[in-house]
Amino acid sequence: MSAADSPIRLELYVRSLHPGTAGDRQETVVERLQTLEREGAIDEFQVLVWGDRMPGSPADARTDAGLFALNRAAVFAEWADRNGFTVDEFEHQRIESHLLGETYRTLSVPVMTLAEYAGADLRFVGPVSGPEETVTVLDRLDRLAADGDDAAAEYESLSRTYAEPPVGLTLAPNDD
Repeated sequence: MSAADSPIRLELYVRSLHPGTAGDRQETVVERLQTLEREGAIDEFQVLVWGDRMPGSPADARTDAGLFALNRAAVFAEWADRNGFTVDEFEHQRIESHLLGETYRTLSVPVMTLAEYAGADLRFVGPVSGPEETVTVLDRLDRLAADGDDAAAEYESLSRTYAEPPVGLTLAPNDD
């Protein structure tokens, strides 16, 4: 099966389910994902909660979820670099814990990150910025709604990057 014939799966990573403005944006995006799935523009989607920070390195990751999140961030950065973008808002930070008397590094994450797969191939990550354009999560969903699978040709895919999220990272399955 070629990537063009593969099921289109979207993953929406969120820091948490926010109240207020951020929560309204998340709700809008989830509603758009449901519509895209219902209309057949995508085959499925998942919403995953990965918190506001992740370990700064694999050595600092103490759980499968931490290792998974770090791997995803690295794959997202590789896809973005290959396509002339940077993934917005992923930033290394140094945290000083006065309570524990130690300093450690973390990686902060955006409020929402969208990953789009055709089979096992990563074909889009957002939000991203480049010298010529910025593509938000909603921009990409608009493009998928308007152009369906033709949207795949816009960017170079990263082959064989999909991995199942560990148990506990995925919210309730999409039953709509």
